[in-house]
Amino acid sequence: MRLNVYQKEWIDRLKSGKSHKKERQLFGSRTNSNCCLGVAAMVCHDKGLCEINRSCVPTDLSEVAPVVVEKLKITFGGEIDTTKVKKKWVEYFDKKGYDYNSLISLNDETHMSHREIGNFINENRSAVFSV
Repeated sequence: MRLNVYQKEWIDRLKSGKSHKKERQLFGSRTNSNCCLGVAAMVCHDKGLCEINRSCVPTDLSEVAPVVVEKLKITFGGEIDTTKVKKKWVEYFDKKGYDYNSLISLNDETHMSHREIGNFINENRSAVFSV
């Protein structure tokens, strides 16, 4: 599956290791941190597609979420089609006892780094992105 410009930028930012990971919240105002979906929202913000006011956390997602869903071709909750996840990842999650049915679970429950989440998304594109 070929990535669009927004998907590529999102994966690149996650894999860069430059973003500070936030759990259980889309954004952190003081630490300039994001969950993996917050990084996706920041991609859209930086491309001028939506406005994010980091001083107002939690951010009103009524304008942000539809843009992220449309441009990155993901569901609102970041659901993952577990039937399309590559075997090595299924084995990894099963061994650890991790739930991997959404990007929220990967971010908050597995304690994976952004780099690891970016690698997972890149290797399991058809499980994460809608066509």
